[in-house]
Amino acid sequence: MRLAKFTAACLFAFICFMMYPWNAHVVAADSDANLISISQDLGALSPAFSPDITEYWMRMKSSDPQFYTAGTLSNTGAILEYKMNSSNWTAIADYTSTGHLATNRGDNTFQFRVTATDGITVKTYTIHVYYPNISDADLLDLRSGNMTLSPAFQSSTTSYTASVPYATASVQLTATFSDGAANELKINNNNAVSGSPFGPVPLNVGANTISIFVKSNDQSSSRTYTVTVTRAAASTNANLSDLTLSGGPLSPVFIKNQTSYSLSDVGYAVDSLTVTPTTEDAAATVKVRVNGGSYESTGNGTASSSLPLQIGSNTIDVQVTAQNESATQTYTITVKRLKGDAALASLAVSPGSLNETFASGTLTYTMAAVGYNTDSLSITPVLSDPTGAFVTVQVNYGSITPVTSGHPISVQLPLGSNTIHVNVLAEDTSIIKNYTITVTRLNNDIALTSLAVSPGNLNETFASSTLYYTMAAVGYNTDSLEVTPVLSDPTGATVSLQVFHDWGNNNWQPGASVSGTSGSPISAQLPVGDNNIYVKVTAADPSISGYYVISVKRLSNDDALTSLAVSPGSFNETFASGTLSYTMPAVGYDTEWLTITPTLSDPTKAFVSVQGYHKGPNNDWQPGSSFPVTSGYPASIQLPVGDNMIHVKVLAEDSSVSRTYTIAVRRLNGDASLSSLTVSPGNLNETFASGRLSYTMASVSNTTYTLSVTPVLSDSNATSIRVQTNGGGYMPLSGGHANVQLAPGFNLIQIEVVAEDNTRSYTYTIVVDRQLSSENTLADLAVSSGTLVFSPLTQQYSLTVSRATYEISVRPTLAANNTEAFITVRINGGFYYYVANGANSPALSLLPGIINTVEVLVTAQNGSPRLYTIAVSQAGTPALQYLAIEGMQAKLMFSEPLLSSVTDVTYYSIYNITRGSALTVTQIVYTPGSPEVRLNMSGLLLPGDQLQFQLRADAVSTAIGGNDAMNLSFVFGTPLQQLQQRLAELDTDHNGIHINEIVAYLNSTYGRIDLNGDGVFDREDVAVILRQMSPVTAPSAGLN
Repeated sequence: MRLAKFTAACLFAFICFMMYPWNAHVVAADSDANLISISQDLGALSPAFSPDITEYWMRMKSSDPQFYTAGTLSNTGAILEYKMNSSNWTAIADYTSTGHLATNRGDNTFQFRVTATDGITVKTYTIHVYYPNISDADLLDLRSGNMTLSPAFQSSTTSYTASVPYATASVQLTATFSDGAANELKINNNNAVSGSPFGPVPLNVGANTISIFVKSNDQSSSRTYTVTVTRAAASTNANLSDLTLSGGPLSPVFIKNQTSYSLSDVGYAVDSLTVTPTTEDAAATVKVRVNGGSYESTGNGTASSSLPLQIGSNTIDVQVTAQNESATQTYTITVKRLKGDAALASLAVSPGSLNETFASGTLTYTMAAVGYNTDSLSITPVLSDPTGAFVTVQVNYGSITPVTSGHPISVQLPLGSNTIHVNVLAEDTSIIKNYTITVTRLNNDIALTSLAVSPGNLNETFASSTLYYTMAAVGYNTDSLEVTPVLSDPTGATVSLQVFHDWGNNNWQPGASVSGTSGSPISAQLPVGDNNIYVKVTAADPSISGYYVISVKRLSNDDALTSLAVSPGSFNETFASGTLSYTMPAVGYDTEWLTITPTLSDPTKAFVSVQGYHKGPNNDWQPGSSFPVTSGYPASIQLPVGDNMIHVKVLAEDSSVSRTYTIAVRRLNGDASLSSLTVSPGNLNETFASGRLSYTMASVSNTTYTLSVTPVLSDSNATSIRVQTNGGGYMPLSGGHANVQLAPGFNLIQIEVVAEDNTRSYTYTIVVDRQLSSENTLADLAVSSGTLVFSPLTQQYSLTVSRATYEISVRPTLAANNTEAFITVRINGGFYYYVANGANSPALSLLPGIINTVEVLVTAQNGSPRLYTIAVSQAGTPALQYLAIEGMQAKLMFSEPLLSSVTDVTYYSIYNITRGSALTVTQIVYTPGSPEVRLNMSGLLLPGDQLQFQLRADAVSTAIGGNDAMNLSFVFGTPLQQLQQRLAELDTDHNGIHINEIVAYLNSTYGRIDLNGDGVFDREDVAVILRQMSPVTAPSAGLN
């Protein structure tokens, strides 16, 4: 259903696109003498039809009554003729069946002859038609895809032979009737289908007889064809004539009756072998496998795929199978692959561990130095191949000691650096790996022999065993001390210095560690406040260390901030400790709180507090509460809407020293609402509320072209307010309101308000319907000839023009308040032409001798139509008012009663333009006193045919004189019959009416004919066309 709706919608859009004035055109004569198809159901043409191929062959069945066919012209104006055998040429209509033709049993010749519209070009298509006898029991063909018949097949030869190898266990046969209607086909007494493969037919070893039985259509005769197929026997030879390996010679030397062999041991590097077997009988097959795995086929006399060798013993089997598939023989080869593993699977030490992760392929390892107390080390090597490899241990190139895999061995460690060698010898003695471990045993001395400071002195006398010292406080300007330590073990121990500073409440934080040299001064930086200087001594054994501590205080006078941050946002100015005033960009309405993070230069001694001030309605600053803040930690302060000033006050350790930093910030309003919304003329249907965004109005008249919209802001500081209609682009207000243009129909008015903070916006909408105009009357209707008295409410008029007037134009004028209506004009049921308001229409041709109907259609904006008609006749002659074809009779109706009529049929002529032939008028029938004349005719007529009617002057006489000569064209058949006939002609693939035929019809010159008699081509006519979308056939002739 959805597809049908979609198709109809697409067609309707396409038709609307096409509904513009069009021009008829005439196809000139050309040399196209082609057929585009030859249609017949009696058998396939050979070769397949092509317009450029003119000779074909086909075979009928003996049961076919007679031959018939139909041809389709490429150019429908060409002349088509046919003949069968020696008959005369016979004319035939395009795509019309010849009917059954007299056909001889045996060979016949049928021909089509096409004469192009230029009258010169002629093309003849020939079909050689074979019509078999009903007693024909011959085969036309007999073949097989897997054997060759001897002799080659001929219908008259009934006995054949063929030979196949043993591998061919069955065959297929394809038998084809000479007569497609033959009664019976059996192969080996089984029903078969002519022209289709039969089988498989199984074959035994030796001679096999296959019979093919054919019976004729009339069952009066039959014929049997036989094929004797000989299948060869299978071989039983499963011997090899030769067997070689890529790894060396076999032992013993190969002979075909010896089935067991061996190969010398191969090295560890040889991980695969290939086998090359050669069979005595080429039809035998060979498979190989290794170590009981799956057999793999290999070619005769070619190397197998690589056979993987495992470490140790391997067995290779070569299996030979004779052609008969029952006789087999297996040859066996054994080979040993030596192990070459000289690796360790693991290597462990205790105490401690290797610095590097152990891997068998990594040979060099180190250890962290061991302490003074570690005088021996346990080594545990584990072999990857414990059954074949051998391992030893050696320290500092001393004695070599063998080790059992997986068992620890203890080695002595002198002080200092030591190298331990772990050597592995593989089963293959050419493969050796040497693993090395480097380890150092350290000293443990951590004493100082002296410790001095400068400036100043230690309060206590130094002694190596005394670890804690104090000294008098130093001034603010003393920002460092020189500390000179002297080591007891200056060659092995190390010394470093690190200052720990109390940031308040015993929050001791370390400074950077500074390494020093024994006997040389080390600079210790002193922050303001309490400091502990740690002098660290580390023995050569880094696990042993100790500290000497010096406690010293540096006084502070710092009342500065090192940083001041806000969130969200940032300062407009870059922060500097000496800069006290800061500003920041205004923050949005959603930012109700501001986070202040002050960081003191002296966080352990100084003190910081925060206090906010808000500008009141009289521009006076109103203070908020002051509260303390921890240095480096954020504190939130509330921001009222408007201007704010925040004070950040810092007190130094000396409370007489202070400074105040200020931050100016504005919090923007976020109100994007309206306080009222009015329109004029009219009112909103809904009561206005600031939080309601959608409104409607009652419909306004068609004459209301503008609407005044007056919105009032809730917050006068809002960033912007603007209005747009129907998406045409926003415009600002003028004088507090906007005049918007209303289009006919529904209009969408949008009022957009952006709050002061630019992050909030509301869009209010008003929907208003401006009614469409229903006015469809004319204020005036003028004609180019004759006199027409016009009244807007009178819709039908009669007009008489002179006999010399052959065309007329009209000038319709709309009322002053009705400029949006649409005007079209046509004459005698032809196509409508668009006419601009107050403009002359195109010249409308008058047909002589008839009453011409001029129609002026006015369509209002809302779609309601009004039709004005003018009946135009020429003075002084009887007019032909009516012409229709009923069956094979033409009916003419004049405007006056007849006194008499000619009996000469040549006064009337009707030519079928579509068929290219004239209709013959055989009799004129009339009654004096009646206005009617009937013409009896003969000839070919089909709905949709274009006819040319000619009437000579004075064919009839009336009281006002004789008729004028006239020449007019018209289409035979009712509009619906014409539609069906033309769709049938467009259905060239004969599969029914579908979208392709509908589109082709609409693209044609007759594609917009009024089908339902309402005078216009509109959607109702489109519906009639779409209802034809189903398989149809051409309607029968005969219409009005």
